[in-house]
Amino acid sequence: LAGLPATDIDPGERHGVVSPQSPAYVIYTSGSTGTPKGVVMTVGALANLIAWHTATIGSTPGTSVAQFTAISFDVSAQEILETLGTGKRLVVPDTDVRRDPTRFVQWLD
Repeated sequence: LAGLPATDIDPGERHGVVSPQSPAYVIYTSGSTGTPKGVVMTVGALANLIAWHTATIGSTPGTSVAQFTAISFDVSAQEILETLGTGKRLVVPDTDVRRDPTRFVQWLD
């Protein structure tokens, strides 16, 4: 990455057209098998998830959202991207707060 410009990708630099089937991100998870594997979240699936969250949960840009899931869990990518992709504000409690229900409720308040 150090050799690349710190600007957005120019359409001419893309290797193909971005479509709903294009990968949005890949995350490694062991799932229920205990064997690590890469899981691809497509652009279309991520867009549908964000649209569903926005319609179901609702909120406005700037709304604070607690990023609760550990970053090592695959759902964390969805929490982070949904929040930032809709203009909300992601706030992250430290591990000690997240593991203590009383402290977490106080932190949320």
